[in-house]
Amino acid sequence: MARIRSGREGKELGLAREIASSTIGFAVYLSINAISIWGGFFPLLPIEFQTEEILIAFFVSQALSFSGVILAHAGISFRSHDPSRRTPAGLYPMAIFMGSACIILSMYFRDLTLALVIAGGVLLGGGCAGLFAMWQKVFAAMPVERGNLCLVLGAIATPFIYFAVNLAPEAIAAFLVPLFLAPLCGTCLSISSGRSDFEQPMFEDEPAEHAAVYRRVISDHWRSALCLGAIGFVSGVVRGVAVLEDGIVLFINEASLIGMLISASILLFVCCMRWIRVDLTDVFRIVYPALIVGFLLVPLLGAAYLTAFVTLTYFAFSLIQMLMMMQAAQISRNRGVHPLFTFGFFAGIAYIMQSIGFVTGWFGILIPEQGEVSLFAVSQISTFVLGMSLFVAVGSSFKNSILRGSASSDAVELFLMTENIPGLKGIGQSAQSAARKAESTLLEHAKISPKKASFTTESSASTRKRDIPSGEGVEAVRDMTSVRCHALKEQYALSIRELEVAELLVRGNTAPAIADKLVISEHTVKTHTKRIYAKLGIHKKQELLELVDNVELP
Repeated sequence: MARIRSGREGKELGLAREIASSTIGFAVYLSINAISIWGGFFPLLPIEFQTEEILIAFFVSQALSFSGVILAHAGISFRSHDPSRRTPAGLYPMAIFMGSACIILSMYFRDLTLALVIAGGVLLGGGCAGLFAMWQKVFAAMPVERGNLCLVLGAIATPFIYFAVNLAPEAIAAFLVPLFLAPLCGTCLSISSGRSDFEQPMFEDEPAEHAAVYRRVISDHWRSALCLGAIGFVSGVVRGVAVLEDGIVLFINEASLIGMLISASILLFVCCMRWIRVDLTDVFRIVYPALIVGFLLVPLLGAAYLTAFVTLTYFAFSLIQMLMMMQAAQISRNRGVHPLFTFGFFAGIAYIMQSIGFVTGWFGILIPEQGEVSLFAVSQISTFVLGMSLFVAVGSSFKNSILRGSASSDAVELFLMTENIPGLKGIGQSAQSAARKAESTLLEHAKISPKKASFTTESSASTRKRDIPSGEGVEAVRDMTSVRCHALKEQYALSIRELEVAELLVRGNTAPAIADKLVISEHTVKTHTKRIYAKLGIHKKQELLELVDNVELP
């Protein structure tokens, strides 16, 4: 008995270390990104060094490098079998070290200042983008609730690390990134990678053999990526407007990190209190009115308002960025595509549009004598981009095509996150109870009478050969088989994709048929089947049929 207890304690200790190393490492990465990319070290350097020419050169070079590396990960992962395995672990921390060194040296070699600043921007942008992709891969390899937990806790811890660095004496603050934070991030990444399961099918996928699956991912999710890109554009605009305003640049990072802290805290609170399924388009619809009103007020109000608006936009961008990472990982698990492809697809669009937004905002105050007119034009352009993005993503003209897609199975499910937080398992169970009530309500809306609910095994079996009608959402309750599968989902906490696969299995579909219907590979179907069997505690299809026939109905 003591040996069993000791083994359990050792397992829990190992899990705690994994969560701690991933959380700390990701928080350190976000801090490096905030210091190196958002502020470009400039808040840590003498104010006389921060000329307009240096600021613009740095921001443009790092933005192009960051976006380019993100897109390169997506393209290479589509052409090559898990290329990240051939990337040296210290490559990206070394790039950050060299980029930081270039920025610091540019203060002492005045003749080479601009060249060193551009080189520093390229190295820092590429290094931060590479680390971002590697952390995405680690979170995708974790169980979904654990990866989401580490991601959110890392975002919450980031502002504290950033402000701690800023409390250091100015003479050493700029040296903390290359000499301390970058090596610490690399070490945590190596520890987390060593504990992650990279033998999953999505990491073993051969994209050339399943090109249709990758095309379907883009087809199903380009609208969500557009919503993410629109908010990225907004955040770029306000940063471009504010970064050259006297007295504002020093508060840009602080306002951005406060927005990140608020969004991550709200997300963690909501996930602890209730079950939630959300798509990126849902978040865009929620924050859209506030962003539109905020932009209309930009030309009319002063610097204090601009700082507050930066906080609002980075609250929205941080929130949708975290959900983007979660949804990209979930799409990879559901579809069996490489995580770096889905991440590169979403993040590439987001950061390209953010770079375009930065240039747009910067141009708005480039001409001093026409500053108010230009700022008004920038506000109108931003409002137009937001409006068109909303129309294309969720407008009535596209409503039917959205409902016909299968993207609903890839929405982020967050209620399981609390199961990994000591002391909050009870809250997590309450959230699951709420989820079960929601499922019960869904079944009630199906309007299935008690007489139909008492179907025998034979009548249930007669519906198994019926395929899921095309055009119906994944949660549609079509017949008694659907009712029983939904009941199974709520009792055993199956994901939406696992519900899809289980129902198709119960209806008599083979693995090739399921792969064809869901546009995924057979290997991915088999992986989902193994996970379903593991959650249900069964070993073969016949046991699944018996379990569905005997499941307790609400």
